[in-house]
Amino acid sequence: MNERVKTQNGCGWTTDQSNPITDEMLEFIAASESPTILDIGAAYGVATLPALRAGATVVANDIESSHLVHIVRMASQENLEGRLTTHLGRFPFVDDIEKINAIHCSNVLRFLSGKELLLAFAYAIRALLPGGKIFIQVGTPYAGHVRRFIPIYEERLRRGDPWPGEIEDTRPFLAEEIRDEVPRFLHLLDRETLCGALQFAGFHIEHASCYSRPGLPEVCRNDSRENFGVVASLRAT
Repeated sequence: MNERVKTQNGCGWTTDQSNPITDEMLEFIAASESPTILDIGAAYGVATLPALRAGATVVANDIESSHLVHIVRMASQENLEGRLTTHLGRFPFVDDIEKINAIHCSNVLRFLSGKELLLAFAYAIRALLPGGKIFIQVGTPYAGHVRRFIPIYEERLRRGDPWPGEIEDTRPFLAEEIRDEVPRFLHLLDRETLCGALQFAGFHIEHASCYSRPGLPEVCRNDSRENFGVVASLRAT
């Protein structure tokens, strides 16, 4: 369908298309024996529902209850609700979820401050079973709709700012046609910042790369560095 759908929580939009990181998570499920997946910021279920279809048990987390109601309804239509649990709350403050095999986190970390990002990865280390993985997709400072921020971001990098992509007020930097769809606070991430935080928490980076995700609006496109994806793992003990 290739549709862009506005979320109900004021945090932008989602699409009905998978992305490379979600596809890798599905490959992980296919190669595992009935894994349990935590889908952070599940929205309308673009990753939750395929994960259920692939045989996983899924905990769908979101801050918007109507999103979770929608996911339950869709899962019920396919008789998949028996392996679905929903969790209303803001990541990383979801400490009652543990003993999971993988965490899927697509376009959610941009809403966390640097300090919250460290809390998120510390939580992930505690919640994942040995050999578990985290699948992350983020927006970078090089997306077209925030290109005005690039010089500031690169100057912060040169200064050694630990969180160079934090923007307290996005309005001066956003393309006008998308300004009303983006929250005021945004944390844009790239390889150096995101992988550094993961490694600090104790993760092993399996691989990471930039790309333009499917379904990205034209106003957000730039030079194929608009999104960054990383798969990281806990070493099995």
